[in-house]
Amino acid sequence: REEIRVRGRDNMKLLFSRMKQAEARIFSAGRRRGEIDPGLDDGFCEYVIVSALFGQAAAHMFACQECGHQLSWSRMVEMICRTLRP
Repeated sequence: REEIRVRGRDNMKLLFSRMKQAEARIFSAGRRRGEIDPGLDDGFCEYVIVSALFGQAAAHMFACQECGHQLSWSRMVEMICRTLRP
């Protein structure tokens, strides 16, 4: 049990680190390209992006494995764009 608990915690730390790196890249590129409304607070934008990324990760880890749903990366992108575009 301890090994599973430690391994699970390490995997979650790695997943969180990867998500934060992806969020930073998406946020930076979005600001640089003018795809994010300059009037939006950075914290709000980061929250939107992280929520979308973690939502997709959770769907993949749980729902997709159990019931065979396909990931909808296009919906994740659409969610981010509709929320953050100028």
